[in-house]
Amino acid sequence: MLIGHGWSSGSRAMRQRARILALRAERSQQATRVEAEEPARPPRVGLLASKLLGLLALLAISGLLYDTAASPAFRVRQVSVSGNRLLNAEEVLNVAAVQGTNIFWLRRSEVAERVSRLPAVRSVEVRVLLPDRVNLVVHERTPYVSWQSGDATFLVDRDGVVLGTQAPEQPLIVIHDLDATPLAAGVRVDAAALRTVAALNGALPGALGMSPAEYDYSRALGIEVQDPSGTRLRFGSDEAIDAKITILAALKSELARRGEHPELVDLRFPSRPYFR
Repeated sequence: MLIGHGWSSGSRAMRQRARILALRAERSQQATRVEAEEPARPPRVGLLASKLLGLLALLAISGLLYDTAASPAFRVRQVSVSGNRLLNAEEVLNVAAVQGTNIFWLRRSEVAERVSRLPAVRSVEVRVLLPDRVNLVVHERTPYVSWQSGDATFLVDRDGVVLGTQAPEQPLIVIHDLDATPLAAGVRVDAAALRTVAALNGALPGALGMSPAEYDYSRALGIEVQDPSGTRLRFGSDEAIDAKITILAALKSELARRGEHPELVDLRFPSRPYFR
């Protein structure tokens, strides 16, 4: 009996011990799996050292870039102007004011804005060429008419902007301002007068066989032109211009049939044309 009792007790103790050992082994395996899944963390001292080295490298690169950008070798020494016909290069260079500027600190949009203030300039491209060159490519407005006011003659584009008093490269239509309005580069003339002239230039050759090279303008009467027979044709504005030309063609045909040569034909009011 004593032998049997001792064996039974020992058996339970052994089973309990086996369970404890199995549980410990399972926990050890779980801990091993967690450590394997987690990324290895560098030692704290190594991490601080790597950050410090990165900061030092950044400071060194920044210093190098600053020294390079501030170097006299990158100050603008050569400035060229292209595309200009109405403007002289010196005028553009004076307004651009980039000579001696560090090329890395050059604000191209500000330079372009300054040059674009010149009346003859429609737009400008600022091209930077390392280490010390800048090219200003100017796109100028296109002269459309020569506007004579008093003793002065001005170039004017289709938008009515006065470009200056330069001589045109090729003959332009001449508009005589009978009011002798004082003008200067950058101001605008009556845009309606330019629209009227453009419309007449397109319609008169086909309708009446006329290609006028000169027109008269006044604020009160608008646009007038003299035909080859000496008759003064008063159109006013470009409003109902097609109707005005149709009426004029019919009227001139009837007057010619009657052998009449009027001094003036006033077409400002198409419903009530007047001649004398």
